[in-house]
Amino acid sequence: GLLLKATLVLLDVNLGGVTGPNWLATLGERPPVALFVQSSLAEDIADGWNAGADFLFPKELVADPERWRSRLTEILTHPDGQQGVPSCIND
Repeated sequence: GLLLKATLVLLDVNLGGVTGPNWLATLGERPPVALFVQSSLAEDIADGWNAGADFLFPKELVADPERWRSRLTEILTHPDGQQGVPSCIND
């Protein structure tokens, strides 16, 4: 389907009726997923990794276009996922 044709899925941790990590955990084959999380909430971060997120995307970056582009470029450059927490999570 359409999901498999995507290069990257941007998914928020908060969805109507279900959490992003819960929805993500139900997916089978899929493209890489970048999950928007509150960087100050360890539970969001842990839930994202445990559900299979390939990347974390701090929601705070939405207000900073330069850092947003930088993180998106980083993700698209390394589509197989990254280990650990990206440096921008701790900024």
